[in-house]
Amino acid sequence: MIKSEQILPKHVVTQSEGNIVSDMGNEKVMLNIENGKYYNLGEIGGDIWESISKP
Repeated sequence: MIKSEQILPKHVVTQSEGNIVSDMGNEKVMLNIENGKYYNLGEIGGDIWESISKP
């Protein structure tokens, strides 16, 4: 996972495995299976998650 680098046009961005994502109203929430933490992606984060479903 990129933490502090810029995402450039040459980079390929795609969803990582090990996450369960569900819809909650207009937002998406994610459970990371590895660390057991939940994340609220919100509306915009959910749109981004959907758009990176394929590289």
